[in-house]
Amino acid sequence: MRLSRQLTAMLSAAAILAACGPASPATPKINEVNVAGLDYAFQLPDSLAPGPTFFRFSNTGKVPHEMILALLKPGVTLGQLMAEMQAGKDPQTMMEGMGGILIAGPGAESLGSIHLNLLPGRTYVWACSFQDTPDAKPHIELGMVAGRTIRE
Repeated sequence: MRLSRQLTAMLSAAAILAACGPASPATPKINEVNVAGLDYAFQLPDSLAPGPTFFRFSNTGKVPHEMILALLKPGVTLGQLMAEMQAGKDPQTMMEGMGGILIAGPGAESLGSIHLNLLPGRTYVWACSFQDTPDAKPHIELGMVAGRTIRE
């Protein structure tokens, strides 16, 4: 009789586990990064982890700003990109791809976010190409540009 109860308990436990389904793989952690646009700079963490990441953009300045997020080609630095731009060359020749663009008015947040899978050891660039007036320098030339190499 005792063996019968133990067998029944074991079968009941097995049925409960089977009803739960197979073990699901761990959900990867999604990083969230809030980027602030100032007049005329970006504030973002000094170090970023690789993997799935959501970027949000808020404009704490007094003029409209955009956040362009791009991946540079392997081995290209922010300094090299800026030198090419100052020489009047097309900066896109040094970029592997565009991650996205967010726009926010003064004191506002962008309506959406950018989702990227950050690659370890690769360099990403944040830039704003807006101008305050048609004759003014683009914000990127006023210092509104940042680069980060993702941790290994």
